[in-house]
Amino acid sequence: MSVFDNTKSVTFDEKVYDKILHINSQEGETIALDRPVLAEGNVESWLASLLAMTRRSVHGVIRSAAITIQDDAFKLLEFENMFPAQVRAH
Repeated sequence: MSVFDNTKSVTFDEKVYDKILHINSQEGETIALDRPVLAEGNVESWLASLLAMTRRSVHGVIRSAAITIQDDAFKLLEFENMFPAQVRAH
């Protein structure tokens, strides 16, 4: 499944109208991008940048979830509320 398959929308900065800050899933979950992506210039270029940053950001969330699971104080219910559904399913 492509990273974009479940992306419903993106959130833009309120002041810099072409700066993408978050990706939003069809379920209403939001992941902040590690770094903003500017939606300017050729569509193919900034979409490629958005895809790369989305992958990097989702990877960071998955890495954080993996570390959380290994904690001796791990609590499943708290974990489910902390991470997006796609991370919890893996």
